[in-house]
Amino acid sequence: MGGTDDDKVRVIQTLLFVEGINTLLQRLFGTQLPTVVGGSYAFMVPIISIIHDTSLLSIEDNHMRFLYTMRVVQGALIVASSIQIILGYSQMWAISTRFFTPLGMVPVIALVGFGLFDRGFPVLWLV
Repeated sequence: MGGTDDDKVRVIQTLLFVEGINTLLQRLFGTQLPTVVGGSYAFMVPIISIIHDTSLLSIEDNHMRFLYTMRVVQGALIVASSIQIILGYSQMWAISTRFFTPLGMVPVIALVGFGLFDRGFPVLWLV
């Protein structure tokens, strides 16, 4: 990902600040439960894929690689969050969840899990 320790500290500070604002907004306008809203782990696989992208790894300067990587991650998060907002406000997610059954979701979860298994546990294939 590149960057210095100072760059990484700024990222962590920003995450903690945004989590605090998110928790405050959830407490004031959301469910009124005193919960701490943390970062979403749903974006971890795309972010790891972006970090390991060969076009970003070819940048020699660590600081510039860090800046470009963070800009790409920010753009990806904006697009993904916009899709979630559109699905939420249009009630499309609520309509489609009526058709989800445990029996129907088992193949989906299994296929996603099997697709990500090699990412988490790389296997050396013997030929």
